[in-house]
Parts: sequence; C-alpha cells; structure tokens
Amino acid sequence: MRSWARFIFPIPILSVTLLLLYYNNSLLKLAGLHRFNITEDRTLLAEACESFINGQKTFPWDSSLITSFKRSSCSDYMWTVVQCFPNAFLASKMEPVVYGGISRLQADINCMKNLMNSDVQWKYVINMCGQDFPLKTNREIIQHLKTFKGKNITPGILPPEHAIPRTKYVHREDIVHSNVKRTDVLKSPPPHNITIYFGSAYVALTREFTQFIIKDDRAIDLLKWSKDTYSPDEHYWITLNRISDAPGSMPDAAWEGGLRAVKWRDMENHGGCHGHYVHDICIYGTGDLPWLLNSRSIFANKFELKSYPPTMECLEMKIRERTLNQSDTLVRSDWYLK
Repeated sequence: MRSWARFIFPIPILSVTLLLLYYNNSLLKLAGLHRFNITEDRTLLAEACESFINGQKTFPWDSSLITSFKRSSCSDYMWTVVQCFPNAFLASKMEPVVYGGISRLQADINCMKNLMNSDVQWKYVINMCGQDFPLKTNREIIQHLKTFKGKNITPGILPPEHAIPRTKYVHREDIVHSNVKRTDVLKSPPPHNITIYFGSAYVALTREFTQFIIKDDRAIDLLKWSKDTYSPDEHYWITLNRISDAPGSMPDAAWEGGLRAVKWRDMENHGGCHGHYVHDICIYGTGDLPWLLNSRSIFANKFELKSYPPTMECLEMKIRERTLNQSDTLVRSDWYLK
C-alpha cells in the first residue's frame, strides 16, 4: 500500500508537476474543520464550490479573491518543489517548444530518457500539458491504469481525411517565429512499411514500451521521419503502439482509455461549454464543474487559471477531500489487520 506513489511517474513538465504535487501533498479536508486551520478564504471557497456544483450562478466572493496559485512565482515555486522531492526533476535537455512542431514530441522523449535512468521503479509514464488538471486522486489514477493490465493507452485511429496532409507533405518548424509551415514537397513513405495512425498527443505508456521507444530501430527511424511532419506527437505514440510485437501494444485499439475529458464544440451530450471555446475546445468555467466531477476520465483539458480561477480551486478542493477520505480508509484497514 505504501508503494502507490511509485506506480506512476508523470513527465515533469513545469506546470504539470506544479499541479500534481500541489494537490497530492497538501491534504486538506474541509468537512473536518476541527482537524485543520481553515482560513476565511478557504471557507468562502467551500461555500462557493457547493453553489457551483449545485447549479447556482451566484457565489459569495468577488473577482479579487487571491487563489493559492498566485502566492509565489511559478519559477520560484517549481524550483523549490523539485528540490523537495526525490522523484521530481527538470529534464536534462530542454526544448524551445513550437506548437505543431517536432520540438513538442522531442521534449517528451528527452524526459523519458531521464526517467529510464531514474532510481524510482515507475510502471507508467503519463504526459500532460499546462492546461490539464487531474480529476482523480493518485489512488484512483493507479486503479484506472491497472485495469489495462500492462497495456499502453494511446487513443487514436487511422487518419481521417483532414489529417492526411500532416504526414503527406514536408513541414518546416520555425523556432524564431514559433510556427510550422507546410511546403508542397511530398514526403517519402514511412520507414519499415509502418502504417501511420492519428490521435491524441497525450498517452500513458509502460516502462517497457518507453524502453522500446528509445532503443528499437523502428521507433528511432519513425522519429527521424516525423521531424518534418505536422504535430508528430499526434501520430508517433499511436503508430508505434499498433506494432504487434511492441511491449504492451494494442493493435486494434481506438479511442478508449479515459485519459482526457474534453468538450469539443461539435460534440453532443456534454451540456455545453460554460466558459468559452478556443480552437473549438472548451475552456472550463464554473458551470462545467458537475460534468467534470462526474467524468470517468482521469484528467481534463482545458483550464485557464487567469480566466476561471474558481473552477480549478473547486476541483482541487474536491480531489483533496477524496484523497484524505481514501487515506483514512487505509489507516482503518491497517488497524483492523493488526
């Protein structure tokens, strides 16, 4: 039971590590006020969150409420956090990331190489971006991953028509202007006669598959081939996980996995976006809290603290409540076993 924290080892992107470590190591249960020193702001937050979750549109604070994330600068906070935990680190090789370029994929691979040299015996690596936020506790995430019985989770399918040009034509990443431009030059076929798939850039990969990515010639050659494609992180993981002899592969997988809760503009039955859309993806507002709390996914995307701070604060509060409840259950179970 004490080894849970070693079951997963998320890639320590700056903002991701900040969020995960913040809620997992700041246990607080608002229901047990006699146990903790609750501030006035925290009490107001609890009242406001219940209003949001119950569908009420009014809340008891104004927009000037200081959230817990604004009490120190990100750079000062992340460096302090890294020094406090033996299983947290900054990648030894940083990448100036360009949206849609190879640098985004390379940044993940850089971290994976560091992880393979880590003393922590992790079992899954999960990559995230700065606009992700967890919907489940650490224990719930572990339970979710265990249901896949050592398989990689790479949601995706054969590329739809609109995605085919991404790998059909040569693209050039421009670091200076931070963009990716398509050329009229046709690309050569993929190496090793590999069939290209298309899907999510955000995945959960086993330790053995991570080793495969770093060492196997097919993975190395596909990475080289992908350097002049558009958004290669949306085909690289999915494509390799469809190779039948890859560790933990799922050749017949589709969109299953439950990694991300996303409200796309053209989706149905999600109750609408109560924040606003950016690139057809909902930036969650407080009205989205009931949907998020009922989601089976382990993370959600996308959030903006500067636009809707109570959304993230309320989610964090609920997760910490559940984390403490689960910890109490374990303590009681241990006592009965004795």
